[in-house]
Amino acid sequence: MTFNERIIATIRTAVPSGIGALLAYLVALVPAVADGIAWIDENLAGVLGGSTQLLLSAAAVAGVTALYYWAVRKLSVRWPNLELLLGSRKTPDSYSPATKGA
Repeated sequence: MTFNERIIATIRTAVPSGIGALLAYLVALVPAVADGIAWIDENLAGVLGGSTQLLLSAAAVAGVTALYYWAVRKLSVRWPNLELLLGSRKTPDSYSPATKGA
């Protein structure tokens, strides 16, 4: 993998992650969702022996990020310009491991 491909791969990872975190945060602001999160935290806290807010947040961000990435990839088959929503329309030629010293 060349240096430019590593940059593209990093961008195409960071942009969906940031957007996923932002979308998860915005969804958590919806009162019904916030109440659901509080209910889950309240019920799991007794089982796990502490607050589950961090675990719930991480799971929500991961889920929303994966959904966002999947949706953009599926829609970009029909509308290729949507690939830009991942940070770059260019995809790395390969995701092989970097060679030593590269």
